[in-house]
Amino acid sequence: MNGTVVLQFLGIPLPLIGMAAYGLVAALGVQLASKNFRFGIEKPTAEAVLLGATTSMAAASAYFLYILTTRFSDSSCSYCLLSAFLSFALFYVTVKVG
Repeated sequence: MNGTVVLQFLGIPLPLIGMAAYGLVAALGVQLASKNFRFGIEKPTAEAVLLGATTSMAAASAYFLYILTTRFSDSSCSYCLLSAFLSFALFYVTVKVG
C-alpha cells in the first residue's frame, strides 16, 4: 500500500467527480464562446448551469481546503491547491462575464 487515500462520495471517488465537473465547465464554456449550443440547451440555461457548477466547485474547494488545514495540517497537497485556485478562478470569471 502506498499510503494514498482516495475519498469517496456515495461510492464515487472525488477525483472522478472533480474531473466530470471540470469537463462540464469546459464543455459549457466552449459552447458559450462559440454560440454553438447542442442538445437543445439555450444560452440562459447554459449560463445558469455554468454558474451553478462553478459555484459548487468553489464551495467544495473551500470546504476541502478547510479540511486539509484543520485535519491534515501536517500534510500538503499541491494538486488540491491547484484545483482550488482553478475552481475560484473559474467562479470569478463566470460571475464577472455573466
